Amino acid sequence: MNRVRLGVIGCGGMCKAHLPSVGGKSQAISDQYRPYAERIEIRGLVDVNLERAEQYREQFGGDYVTDDVDKLLSDPEVDAVLITAWHDTHAPFSLKAMEHGELSVNPARIEGGSANNVVPDNANQRFNIRPRNAN
Repeated sequence: MNRVRLGVIGCGGMCKAHLPSVGGKSQAISDQYRPYAERIEIRGLVDVNLERAEQYREQFGGDYVTDDVDKLLSDPEVDAVLITAWHDTHAPFSLKAMEHGELSVNPARIEGGSANNVVPDNANQRFNIRPRNAN
């Protein structure tokens, strides 16, 4: 099975809630989904607080920490991005990730019209995705 190398944007409380499942380490993962979780490994973590990001890297794994989102998104070893930063950053970070060719694994809370900005008009052709409420 192929590995999925994950870039993490935002190392706060939500990050701490999501990272235990990476690599299938959490006992809360069902047997049905454990084989998928075991394929995921952390490549890099981004946060404005590098000390906290380093603590998360030590606890959950990863090859590096940075405060530069573009560095992470430009990393050819990153396959997907988990966005656990503030809610108002989910849409712009998701767009940046898609522009770099990464899948945005986003426990998103995108409110109002910003969801329209995450899935551009040509998304169906470029990424084979559509907004949930699309006809």
